[in-house]
Amino acid sequence: MASATERPIETGAGALSSVEIDVLNLELRCPICLELMSEPVATACLHRFCAGCIEKCLRIGKQECPSCRRPVATRRSLRKDTNFSKLISTFYPDLQAFMEQERLRSQALSEEHRGRHAQQMRMLWGARRAVAADASHRNLTPRAPLAAVPGDGDGESDGEGEE
Repeated sequence: MASATERPIETGAGALSSVEIDVLNLELRCPICLELMSEPVATACLHRFCAGCIEKCLRIGKQECPSCRRPVATRRSLRKDTNFSKLISTFYPDLQAFMEQERLRSQALSEEHRGRHAQQMRMLWGARRAVAADASHRNLTPRAPLAAVPGDGDGESDGEGEE
């Protein structure tokens, strides 16, 4: 049986596959916060954002669209996109529950990633310690004395450079 995110969604034209749902999820996400859009608004260039996200961007940044960098005249030029809001609510009737589920899934993936990273670091540091121990062992190994080299200051001369 397919999971809740992979189950086909019945529409008038048929069922959407899990790939189509994934593509749809990407389109329904705000490019600023990467969450499903909350109170979507559209700019004059027809890019959509969460109302809070775009207003914050315009307040603290340049007066331009974060997607295409076209100028945004004022916050008043942003238009509520009620049709897009209805589309989101059609696919996600309980948006808050879905967002919480996504947050928990993301947190679990993050913890799994941290665990794998920690394991890789332990292996790396173990290998480095072994190399360092081997190098220090080689440095402590007694070496054979160097043979006397002619003309190295021992008073003897090899005959070169003399007249």
